[in-house]
Amino acid sequence: MITKGLSCAIALMGLASSATAAPCVGATFDAPLPGALDVKTFISDVPSAQYPAFWQQGTLNGFRYVIYANLEGSLRSTNPHEDWGLALRCDAAAQTCETTPQGTPPEAARTATDTVARCLLGQEPVQEPAEEPTPAPAPEPVTAAAPAPQIEDTPPAPAPCGRALVTEDNDIATLQRLLTMAGQNPGPVDGFLGQQTFTAMQAFVPNAGWSTSVPDTIALVDAFLCQAGGN
Repeated sequence: MITKGLSCAIALMGLASSATAAPCVGATFDAPLPGALDVKTFISDVPSAQYPAFWQQGTLNGFRYVIYANLEGSLRSTNPHEDWGLALRCDAAAQTCETTPQGTPPEAARTATDTVARCLLGQEPVQEPAEEPTPAPAPEPVTAAAPAPQIEDTPPAPAPCGRALVTEDNDIATLQRLLTMAGQNPGPVDGFLGQQTFTAMQAFVPNAGWSTSVPDTIALVDAFLCQAGGN
């Protein structure tokens, strides 16, 4: 089980051999994560060592998850007003995952992260023990009930997009990750500005260079991703 702290390792047991199993979502991440809803699979136009070709997003146990083919991922609330997150990085050879919390994630989110970690490592999900059936109570006399009050449907909160899905440590790395999600090639997501990143920025800011505002460019790319519906 994942424990609180700035960084902790998940030692997930259950493999009978040292062979590395494929993630439960398949090599191309096109199989839905077990128990997930609203699942979408994406393919990067410009895959790199820092940003893999395939990734998947969806909702698991009421939380928004994103997982990548390099065995990284994140979990966040579907409520945009809840400022917390869980970043996940797994090692298939060692059969371990490291999770880094941001803010104060609820315990249920940590349980969902454990499910995501097992999937990335190709392990079977933990099965909850079956409960003994409870005898049905004797039926009570039926009485006329007052009509239920009409409750107006509340439209669901919009799904996170763009910057809300990025868990990088600084603005430059965040911009590089967003540019890659937008189909550009800023080079490695390393948090350092270089010519390759400037070239990718020019898709949104003409003649991008050292005087270009990184926060302003982040806002432009974030708006592009959310308006396009691509995360």
